[in-house]
Amino acid sequence: MGIHSVRTFFSAHRLRHTGAQKYAAILAAPSSTATKITRALMVKAMAAALVLTSAGIASADTYPSRPIRLVSGFAVGGVTDGIARILANALQVKYGQSVIVENKPGASGLISTTEVSRAAPDGYTLLVGGFGAQLIPPLVMAKYPIDVTKELTPLFGVADFMNVVTVNSKLPIDSLKGLVDYAKANPGKLTFGSAGVGASNYLSAVLFMQQTGIDMVHVPSKGGFGPTTDLLSGSIDVVFENIPIMMGQARSPAMRMLAVTGKTRSDLFPELPTAIEAGFPNYSVASWISVFGPPGMPEPLVKRISDMIAEALSAPEEQERMKKIGFQPMGLRHDAFAKFFLEERAQWKEVVDKAGIKLSPP
Repeated sequence: MGIHSVRTFFSAHRLRHTGAQKYAAILAAPSSTATKITRALMVKAMAAALVLTSAGIASADTYPSRPIRLVSGFAVGGVTDGIARILANALQVKYGQSVIVENKPGASGLISTTEVSRAAPDGYTLLVGGFGAQLIPPLVMAKYPIDVTKELTPLFGVADFMNVVTVNSKLPIDSLKGLVDYAKANPGKLTFGSAGVGASNYLSAVLFMQQTGIDMVHVPSKGGFGPTTDLLSGSIDVVFENIPIMMGQARSPAMRMLAVTGKTRSDLFPELPTAIEAGFPNYSVASWISVFGPPGMPEPLVKRISDMIAEALSAPEEQERMKKIGFQPMGLRHDAFAKFFLEERAQWKEVVDKAGIKLSPP
C-alpha cells in the first residue's frame, strides 16, 4: 500500500479524528529520515485499518451465517414482544436463518439495553425496543447509566401504534371536548391510569393536560393491562391506552372510546375521530417499536441489516400481521430512523422537562 492509498483512506473518512489529521500532515510533509520512518509505520497502520474495513464489508456480504438473537426488554405477550416475534418470523422465512427472541424484562428496558450495548458489533445480537425503553427512560430517570445516542446503533423503525382516549361509560362524557369540559368543571376530580410514570400512556395524558390546561389525578397500575382492567372496574375514569392493549376490551359496555391520538384514523376503529379532528390540532401521539444494534457496527453491516429488515417486513402477509394487532408499519431504514429518533427525543424531552418528571435510577 503506497502513500497515495493512505491519503485516499484519510480522504474517504474525512479526517474525522485529530490523530488522522496529524498523520495526514506527516504524510504530506517534506521527506527526511525521521518522516520516512514515520511514513512507513503509518502505511502499515493504515493497511491494517483497511483490512479491518474490508473484513467488515465481507461480513456484511455473508450475513447472516448463524442464528440471530433478538433481545426484547419486555415480557412475553406484550406489545414489544408481539413485534419481535413477527420480525423474527419474517427474517427467518426470508433468509432461512434461525432468529431467536429472548425476553429480558426489567428496569424499564435497561437490562436488555445494557446487554445489547455490550454485545459484539457483528449483527448477531440485536435489540427490539423503542419509545418505552430507549427513548423515554433516559429522559425521565436521573443518572441513567447508558447514553443510547452513543451506545446503540439505530437500525430500523419497524412500526408505530396510537393510543385511544377512553372513559368509563358511567361518566357523562361522549367526546374529547366533553372530557375537557368535564375536567375543567370538576378540577382534580377525574383520575387517569397508566402503567407508571414515564410510560407512553402516562405521557400521552400529561401532554394532553399540558395542551388543554386540565388537571387529572394519576393512578398508576401494575402490568401492561392494568389500566384497562382498572377502567373496566370503575376504579379510574380515563385511560390514554395503546391500541394493541385496548383491542380485547374495546367493545365493552363499561367503557366509551372517544378518539385516537394518531394523525390519521385507525383502520381498526375507523369510526373514532383523531384528536386533531376532534378539535385539538396540536395533539398527536404515537408510540413505536424499533431495532437497535450494539455500538461500533461497520456501516456496510448496518446497511445490510436495515435492508434485510425492510425487505422481510415488506411482504404483504407481514404487513397484515402487524395491522391485525394494532400497528402501522413505519419502514424507516437506518438513516431515516436515526433522524426520527433524535426528533422524537427533542420533542419528548420538552414535555418531560415541563412536567418536572424525574425518577430515581432503575
